[in-house]
Amino acid sequence: MYIYEHPTWPAFTWDLERIFPSLTEAVHLHGVLVGRMEALGIEARQEANLLVTAHTVVSSSAIEGEVLDLTAVKASISRQLASPFAIEHTVDGVVAAHLDASQQYAAPLTLDRLNMWHRVLFPTGESGVRSIATGTLRDDSNGRMQVVSYSPGFVPIVLYEAPHATELRGEMDRFLSYLNDSDLTHPFIKAAIAHLWFVTLHPYEDGNGRIGRAIIDYILARGEENELRFYSPSTEINRAKRNYYAALESTQKGSLDITFWIIWFLDCLARSLANAKDIIAPVLRRERFYRQAATLPLSKNQRVLLARYLDDFTGNLTSSKYATICKVSQDTATRDLKDLCNKGLFAQVGAGRSTHYVLREE
Repeated sequence: MYIYEHPTWPAFTWDLERIFPSLTEAVHLHGVLVGRMEALGIEARQEANLLVTAHTVVSSSAIEGEVLDLTAVKASISRQLASPFAIEHTVDGVVAAHLDASQQYAAPLTLDRLNMWHRVLFPTGESGVRSIATGTLRDDSNGRMQVVSYSPGFVPIVLYEAPHATELRGEMDRFLSYLNDSDLTHPFIKAAIAHLWFVTLHPYEDGNGRIGRAIIDYILARGEENELRFYSPSTEINRAKRNYYAALESTQKGSLDITFWIIWFLDCLARSLANAKDIIAPVLRRERFYRQAATLPLSKNQRVLLARYLDDFTGNLTSSKYATICKVSQDTATRDLKDLCNKGLFAQVGAGRSTHYVLREE
């Protein structure tokens, strides 16, 4: 019996006493991260949001086996934050769905909105090498929706079979009513329930996982009342992809007591909060460094060099590169770099032709 076949579906239950330690840890880590981010300037927070959103888009697609280029995703996010839904490249649709989820958290989630997410995920109407119906619920015209794995002998193994397509309209109405209801469920728990519920319905021909994870971001953003994302649950789900699918499969074949799934989700969420610093490390480093540099008398050229160096600088910083970047002589470049060393910002490495400079903390 699948979970949706229980007579009292979808009356989920859970053991709050068992969930409480995981919920407490996630709430604590969330508070630590929010405090750290509030100490940053608005530009730094916006940059952190761009990085986290990019990692979320890349990771959510990777879970489904689709590889996206991080640089292209970041460029798409920058374009669409300036001009929403500027669909110019194939990656833009994935970005558009995730941005709409996090940026428009105050608007109710409707079937029309989910259908729009589905259309932009598959702008060509194709998934891989097959055509699919986009922006509409599946009709099962090609058979019952199944999640299938294959044994070493290529024998199909049905891991999950979704509800009949004829039931979807009523099921989606009930799901969206719950999701948009202002109840007292903690957003972390509600995100866990909503994701499980949505992927259990599996309402579309493809893209259900990606839309389900966008729903996670929607609920978290609504709970925080903040369109800026500083942690990425999808990144942690991708790292634990096998366990993620196993937890879903076990829950979908179990009872309506979903304690195990909620604990798994909360623990994954806690890891995403704890590891957020790894994604936003460049932002934190730049902010920390600029605060130190702000107390020192620096020339215009030195500030230009610092901005360039802290923005994905590649290779070693040498006096020749400094001279090129700032359009100054070799002697001036060497003098300026030594001055940065004397002020404790940079350190010289090597000697002679191998001389280059790194941040003191490096």
